[in-house]
Amino acid sequence: MSHPPAHVVSQSQYLVRGQVTIHATAVIAAGTILQAAPNCHLTIGAGVCIGQGTILQAWGGDLTLEPGVVLGARCLVMGQGEIGTGACLGAEVTVWNTSVAGQALIAPRSLLGDPSRSCALTCLPAQEIATLPSPWDSEPEAPVPPPAAETPSQGGEVAPAAAPESETVTVVEPDEPQPLAPPAKPPVVGQVYINQLLITLFPERDFLKKNI
Repeated sequence: MSHPPAHVVSQSQYLVRGQVTIHATAVIAAGTILQAAPNCHLTIGAGVCIGQGTILQAWGGDLTLEPGVVLGARCLVMGQGEIGTGACLGAEVTVWNTSVAGQALIAPRSLLGDPSRSCALTCLPAQEIATLPSPWDSEPEAPVPPPAAETPSQGGEVAPAAAPESETVTVVEPDEPQPLAPPAKPPVVGQVYINQLLITLFPERDFLKKNI
């Protein structure tokens, strides 16, 4: 099964400045900067793949990327040198004024090149560290607040501080709850008419009430 060829990104999506030669089969992602200083030449070989945000700067000589080189995203290659055929550089790799062998595999965020820019760390012996002054010795001590003033009595003795006056607290008890009065019965609507109806229907009821 054959795969379709990769399409080259439009040159309007990356910056090319100076004497830069790009092979027609190279694939360059957007946001890439390819530039060469005066009297320098940058060459991108066949099948080279450059990740997004990578910067290539030919400076102090010619910089060449051999065929099949792969650069991860946000790589920085500056100075002069040569990236060998089929070399693969991970993301955020920095190559400073040096060359990379062919078929090399560089881990992401590696730093390669110019040993003159490296710094050497020196350690002091334990005897010198013990004689170093402590930074806490130079700090001023915190001021101590003065003691509270005491008033002498007539006999020359110090009178104790007067005790604070006691406060009188009055407790107000709530009134006892009064029992609620039963609610009044609402009047029955039409009671007169009901009584008249009962007398009409049961006349003997009124007769019994009068004789009892």
